[in-house]
Amino acid sequence: MGKTNLHSYQKLVLGTLFVMMLAPGGFAQSLDYPQRHAPARHLAERPPLTFEVDNDVAHPRVLITNLHSEPLTACLYETASPSGGENAKTVTYDVLISLGLLSAIPRGLTLVSQLRSAEGQPVPDARLVAAVWQDGTSYGSVEALSHIQINRQSALAAYEGIIAILQEGESKHWRRGQYSSELKELEKKLGTEKAKDRPEAAMAATLPIQIVYASLMRPGKSGSGRGAAAASPSQAELNRQVQHLSQMCATQRDLLKQTLEQMAAALAKKP
Repeated sequence: MGKTNLHSYQKLVLGTLFVMMLAPGGFAQSLDYPQRHAPARHLAERPPLTFEVDNDVAHPRVLITNLHSEPLTACLYETASPSGGENAKTVTYDVLISLGLLSAIPRGLTLVSQLRSAEGQPVPDARLVAAVWQDGTSYGSVEALSHIQINRQSALAAYEGIIAILQEGESKHWRRGQYSSELKELEKKLGTEKAKDRPEAAMAATLPIQIVYASLMRPGKSGSGRGAAAASPSQAELNRQVQHLSQMCATQRDLLKQTLEQMAAALAKKP
């Protein structure tokens, strides 16, 4: 595997690297798990998707179209200079880490990811190295898929920590300042721990925490004064927000557990 681009996933989430064509119903619908009629598989070759580089536009881009009946939830691709001399960089897209900011890619729809290069340099080459679908079906080497697995394990630890904080805060009627302190402490703890695995794993662990923190710190609807007073929600409003975030995190936690088990089972059957 090539060198990980530490900011690529975060930029992808913020919308600077991708344009999504979303299915009707959006994120919540795309991550529902209906009854499965076939077990997850590991595909050694010919993944059910197309991977193309479009150079015939002002800003070159990668086009990934899902051809599988299951939504595509994660993919990794590498970029490298066509002239060589530089380490390949890995770009990651994973729905289950981003707490609703990204959407799974249903069959027939396309992820469009901008292919960046330094000024004056040729457009880099790009190749797909791994992909995972909603039912745990996977494509790629064990080494490549381990990047997705480790990132998802890191995100799972984050969701479990977030849920514990939110549940304790709701039961004790915390205000936003207490949530802020606890979430920042969790971010620091997991960021340090997961960085020992790889820097990208630390980012996968801290991103859900940052999303929840940003949501909780948004101005409340009930404030009537100026400044901090206007920005502070009522306790009832804060509790509703905490309950909603707790439910979202619980859904992501359960999906992560399920897909990690499915991926492990599929890889165990690999010839």
